[in-house]
Parts: sequence; structure tokens; C-alpha cells
Amino acid sequence: MHIREVKVGAGRTFNCPQQRFANEKPTVEFTAALSEGEDPIKVATTLRTMAELFVENWKLSRIRRFEPRPGKLVEAKRQANRDPRRQPLVPRPALAKPKEVAR
Repeated sequence: MHIREVKVGAGRTFNCPQQRFANEKPTVEFTAALSEGEDPIKVATTLRTMAELFVENWKLSRIRRFEPRPGKLVEAKRQANRDPRRQPLVPRPALAKPKEVAR
């Protein structure tokens, strides 16, 4: 028996960084044509590794795109603290006790 083609797929489900209670599932499929004498197991293992790395890198790039950058957040907080127009936070007055109703 001669194997002429190897097809390998990979996919991964992860939480969507933009929406609550939503998932994303990137998938990829690689196909390789084998020549005479190639080991199909080695080719399939190589393709599987490539497919899993491709999906994992895509997932990480998608998540990192929506993560806040710590340096920019710290700088924004510093700018807000330096702003002379910024009003100090005033605590809310305590709620008045309800008046008793005469019976």
C-alpha cells in the first residue's frame, strides 16, 4: 500500500477577548503530497506540529491585541493626576434616616 497524501488539522477553542460568554475556535488544515520513499508518520507528525503552532500563535496574537498595555495605563493615570482641572473626589453625604410616621 502506498500513501500519496497526508492531511492534518488542528483547532483550539478559547474565550473571546471582546465579548463575554463567547468563544472562538480557530482551525487550520495542512495537506502534504508524499513522494516515493517518504515516511508518512514523520510527515504527519511534522504537519501536526506546524498546525498546532499556527493555531496557538494566532490565538495568542488575538488575545494580545485586546489586552491593555501596562505602560500606557500607568502613563494615563499619571497624566490624570497632574491635570489641574481634575476635581477631587467628594464623598457622598450619608443618607437621611426616614422620618417616623405618627399613628
